[in-house]
Amino acid sequence: MSDALAGRRYLAEQVAAQERGTVAQRQIAELAQTRYREGVVGYLEVLDAERNLFAAEQALLQLRRAEVANLVALYVVLGGGVLESR
Repeated sequence: MSDALAGRRYLAEQVAAQERGTVAQRQIAELAQTRYREGVVGYLEVLDAERNLFAAEQALLQLRRAEVANLVALYVVLGGGVLESR
């Protein structure tokens, strides 16, 4: 149980950090779009920023999946969802 609780805290911190990173990547992608529209950079910079945003969003989803799996494990450890056979 203590491992599940520690994992929950660790994953919550990781999700929060990844959310901040994803927001930053989204801002970078928007800035790249603006710079492209203004003719400052080529479209390759936009594609690169969008690729990095996609990778950040994908990592966030993986962390959230791990967080939910950890929550289910904690629920089971605490005795939830176990049916007694009679």
